[in-house]
Amino acid sequence: MTPETYKVAHILGLLVLALGLGAILNGPKDSKPKIGMAMHGIGLLLLLIAGFGTLAKQNIEITTSWVLCKLLIWCVFGAMPFFVNKTFFPRLVAWALVIALAGGSAYLGVLKPALF
Repeated sequence: MTPETYKVAHILGLLVLALGLGAILNGPKDSKPKIGMAMHGIGLLLLLIAGFGTLAKQNIEITTSWVLCKLLIWCVFGAMPFFVNKTFFPRLVAWALVIALAGGSAYLGVLKPALF
C-alpha cells in the first residue's frame, strides 16, 4: 500500500475513534454504549495499523521522540472510557482533553518536531 492509502486509513481511524468517544461521552452515566465501545476499539486499531504502516513506508524510526509522544496519546485515548466511567474527571474535562490530545497529535504528525 502507498503512504497516501495509509494516511486515508489513519484519518478514517481518527473519525471512527472520535465518533466512538462521542457516543461514550454522551451516553448515560455508569454505562458504556456497545456501539460506542466498538467504534472506539475499531478506531484505535485503524490508527495503530495505519500509523505503523506509514512509518514503515517512510522509513521512520519508531524510537523517534514525536512517534513516542503519539503512542502515549494513543494510550490515553484508549484509556479514556475507563477514566470517564470511573469518574476520574468530569465529562466536560474529558471533552477538552480529547480535543487537546487530537490537536497535539495532529501537530506532532504534521510537523514531526524533535522533542527530546
